[in-house]
Amino acid sequence: MRSIVLCATCRHSADEKLGPDGRTGGETLIAHVLSLAADRETPVQIETQSCLWNCKRHCSVFLRDDARFSYFTGDHAPTRAQAEAILNWFELHGETETGEVPFRTWPSAMRGHFLARIPKHSSSPPCGGGGTRSVTVGGLAADSVVEAKAPSGATRHLPRKGGRKTSVTS
Repeated sequence: MRSIVLCATCRHSADEKLGPDGRTGGETLIAHVLSLAADRETPVQIETQSCLWNCKRHCSVFLRDDARFSYFTGDHAPTRAQAEAILNWFELHGETETGEVPFRTWPSAMRGHFLARIPKHSSSPPCGGGGTRSVTVGGLAADSVVEAKAPSGATRHLPRKGGRKTSVTS
C-alpha cells in the first residue's frame, strides 16, 4: 500500500497557528494536495493524521510505501507549489524498485525536507538468516567488542574501548 499521510494540525508558520483563512498550515497543505491529486492520471491515496509529532518542522508529511522505503519529511510550506512537489516526488518514488529516487531527479522544492528513511516491513528472519537469531551479551559496558556473524559466515568485530564483548550470531 502506498499513501501520502499529511499532518492536519501543523502550524501555518513559525509565528502563526492559523493562516489568514482560519485554517492550520496542515489543513491548507491537505487542500492543495487533494486538489492537485484529483487532476492526476495515477490515483494517489491521501490520508490525514491529527499530529505527526514533528511540530518544530511543520508542515509534516509521511510518504508511506509497504513495498519500498518510506520517508518522513518536514518543513513544507502550506502552498500549492509545495503540494505539487510532494506529489511529483511521490510519483517518481513509485517508479523505482526500492523507493530510492535519484537526487538529480527530485523536484527542487523537495530538497532539504527529508528527515528519515524508513525501511519496508519485512517478514524475513532478522539478519537475513534462516531460523532464529540469538544474542549473547557478556556485559553492558560501553567499552566492549561487538562480534556479529553474517549469514555468509563472515565475522565482523567492531572494537570499543577495552573490556567485555558482545556477540551476535545468526
